[in-house]
Amino acid sequence: ILVVMKHQEELTQLVTWAKRKKLPGPLRRYQSLLEDADQRLFVAQVRTPYLFEACQFASTARKQLFPVPRYRRRGSAAMYRRR
Repeated sequence: ILVVMKHQEELTQLVTWAKRKKLPGPLRRYQSLLEDADQRLFVAQVRTPYLFEACQFASTARKQLFPVPRYRRRGSAAMYRRR
């Protein structure tokens, strides 16, 4: 669940980046992947609500301890490239 939450955060940032750069192709791809991540998190929330809340707490703690850098590293979106 934590991995999907991290992917969701990264994809949200990538969607805002693609909107800002006005890139329609990558924007659609990132939005599609974000919807998939949202669906997976919803299923996890319904199946195991207590585990989901614990993961939300851990994710929030991780964000507080290790804030997101202002600028992303070059090639950080390569993992979401279509193969």
